[in-house]
Amino acid sequence: MRQVSDAHPNAAEYNQNGYVAAPMSHTGTSMLALHSAWPYLVTDLSFQFGTLSASADPVDHAPVITQDGEWVCVEGSSSVGEFYVYLPLDAAEILLQAANEDLNTSSLNQADAALVLEHVFTHTMYQLENVLGADLKLDQISTPAFPLPPELLGFEFQINGQVFEGALHVRGKLHEWFEYVVAQRANPDEKKLEARMIVHLGPVVLPSAGAYMARVGETIDCGVEPSAVIHGVLLRADNYYWPIYIEDNTVEIAGPLTGPVQFPENADDYVYVTFGLGEVSLTPFVRSQLDVGSRIEIERIPNNGAHVYYQTKPFAQGHLSILGQNLAVQLDEIGSFKP
Repeated sequence: MRQVSDAHPNAAEYNQNGYVAAPMSHTGTSMLALHSAWPYLVTDLSFQFGTLSASADPVDHAPVITQDGEWVCVEGSSSVGEFYVYLPLDAAEILLQAANEDLNTSSLNQADAALVLEHVFTHTMYQLENVLGADLKLDQISTPAFPLPPELLGFEFQINGQVFEGALHVRGKLHEWFEYVVAQRANPDEKKLEARMIVHLGPVVLPSAGAYMARVGETIDCGVEPSAVIHGVLLRADNYYWPIYIEDNTVEIAGPLTGPVQFPENADDYVYVTFGLGEVSLTPFVRSQLDVGSRIEIERIPNNGAHVYYQTKPFAQGHLSILGQNLAVQLDEIGSFKP
């Protein structure tokens, strides 16, 4: 059992850095801070148990929890407060049966059901205990008590691809510790960023006059032999990028996040050309963990397709070909397109 105190181990740093405007003991103000930070939480909320794969994502609204028997409340506690997780009944049954597919969930009493669920989430709860600095246990799975707390935090979660909604409520000193952890890991800019990123080969620099006169059927040289190390960039929606090496259906991060993309001033005589080969979609947490050497699978454009970008703006669509000894893109259609 962990030794706990009234203050989170890092509370001094928390207040010093000003993550919330009011002291942590001011519950009303801190609840507003928690609700503001919660939708922008960037952390790993996935777990695996046997064949069960699940992940969760905080959202800015809680679902409507009804009194028709279709919801359950997972009640938990620690030495510094209580927490309540509201789940659809069918989602709770899937989680319970992950422990034993032959389990008759209807025969379990409330405390036994909580023990089974705690077994499924053993590793996850251990991780949460380390982050929160508090012991956690599940007490029972019950019917939600109405009226519900007004400060529910909403989340969406997937279990083996099936999507559900849920809600969370934290009380006592645990609430203040939880707020601290959420505030430290909240990143609105990263969370709002589109998950999809384009894999670009290049860039190459071409004279503007010739580049903008390109026509269907013509070929643009990519400037690299197929057998050479192929350099490119993994471009985010905010125009920041990672330098990458491109290898068939994977890319390797070759340098730190850089940007935003900028082009030399007064360079109207030249255009920077890149060739979109596919895309990558990553969660904010996975994206935030990318480092030199990270390898990512990409979804290539079918049939060796390639999109041509001038100064990162769509210009044409085509397909990969060979020009001399170099990779090239033959143009099939000129004009802007939705990447």
